[in-house]
Amino acid sequence: MAGVVVNRRTSESVSYMPTWVDGACVTTAAELLKTPVSINVIDVDAFFDDPIFTTSYSFKEADFVNGSVEIPISSDGVSKLKLRLTQAQ
Repeated sequence: MAGVVVNRRTSESVSYMPTWVDGACVTTAAELLKTPVSINVIDVDAFFDDPIFTTSYSFKEADFVNGSVEIPISSDGVSKLKLRLTQAQ
């Protein structure tokens, strides 16, 4: 990554409770620890794409130990975006 902009758009899920299982960014833990990652979540509709959430996240060593990070995307903290971190073999 190292300052390189990488855009990933996952397939769309037609649901009120969407989940995504595809989409990946391949990089190193060292690179993720260097620079915050920008995250944009949008609701794709037929006529207008509604922005739901935008933030940046700075990964920590503990995130890699846990294997994932959960980021609240609603003001009440109920809705969360879970990013899974895996190690390439």
